[in-house]
Amino acid sequence: MNGEPEVTLLDLLRALRRSWRWLLGGGLVLGALVGWASTLLPPRYVSEVVFRISGESENAEKAFLETRILWQEAGGWLFPHPVLFPWSDWVKASLASGEGFDAAFQNGLVRVSGYGRTPEGARRRALEAYELVKKRLKEKVRAFWQGYLRGEEMVLYRGVRDLEQALRVLAQEDRDPSLRQRLGTMVSLMELRLRQLKGYQEDKALDALAEETMASSLVLLQPAQTPKEPSKHPPLRYGAVAALTFWLFASLFVFLRELFRS
Repeated sequence: MNGEPEVTLLDLLRALRRSWRWLLGGGLVLGALVGWASTLLPPRYVSEVVFRISGESENAEKAFLETRILWQEAGGWLFPHPVLFPWSDWVKASLASGEGFDAAFQNGLVRVSGYGRTPEGARRRALEAYELVKKRLKEKVRAFWQGYLRGEEMVLYRGVRDLEQALRVLAQEDRDPSLRQRLGTMVSLMELRLRQLKGYQEDKALDALAEETMASSLVLLQPAQTPKEPSKHPPLRYGAVAALTFWLFASLFVFLRELFRS
């Protein structure tokens, strides 16, 4: 019983050798045409904005927003430091890419690039993309503060309720008046904190808190510049990519033709 003829690797290599002239010529001609066409492309200018997010303050011993520290004698309640924020996740979620611009996050730096056919257009695109990334970051920061303030408000509300219940029990049992006085002072401070938390949760106060956080954490390293020279289109690179792509698909075509012939 005769089986079907097998196609070996040697057969495929022989097929390539038989077709080497049009494979080589086709790749070279296509590469030359693509490289020449790349020189006819319109100029493309690039403007870049570079910034980083820093949670560290200039003086590491000072806490974030030190003017907002409340009641130091009652435990030094204050807001969390920005270094504790998930900035890396927020930045990655806030990166935007669109027509004429893109953004990338690498090694702690955010690079926002704008592209245009004129220097002014590229700079305008870079500024628009930068503002878009900042806007998305601010929304993340605002949502964080809103959730944090609501969570603290709920905890304090429950604490006030428990302390008031404890004060009623102590009053009935006629315990140490000084203890009741200290607990009453604690309740008053917590109620004051609750009123301030409600004030912080108003829209204007939340926006101001988010702006203050962004101003203290975002460090602009390179503002958008007006480019003087357009970015170059390397014809050799374009031509090499076109030639390699042609050789890949042409070789695949030769292999498939040899298989079908067999």
